[in-house]
Amino acid sequence: VSAEAATEAEELKELGNQAFLSGKYKQACDYYSKAIAREPNKGSYWSNRALAELRLERWEAALRDATEAVARDNGLAKAHCRAGLA
Repeated sequence: VSAEAATEAEELKELGNQAFLSGKYKQACDYYSKAIAREPNKGSYWSNRALAELRLERWEAALRDATEAVARDNGLAKAHCRAGLA
């Protein structure tokens, strides 16, 4: 992943975080999806989208994203918890 793509992905994640905190979970999912497209191996992006999917009660999507997060970074405790919640 290029430095530019990593920077863009981080900016998109921050926009997703802002949307999430405002209760705009669908919008947050969209931002996290764009971050994932730019840096697909960053487990925290998958984990963040899993949480937004949980808030939308999209259980299967949340489980899929949490599983992807764990596959990329097994040390992400939040991702393990989110998988359990889904």
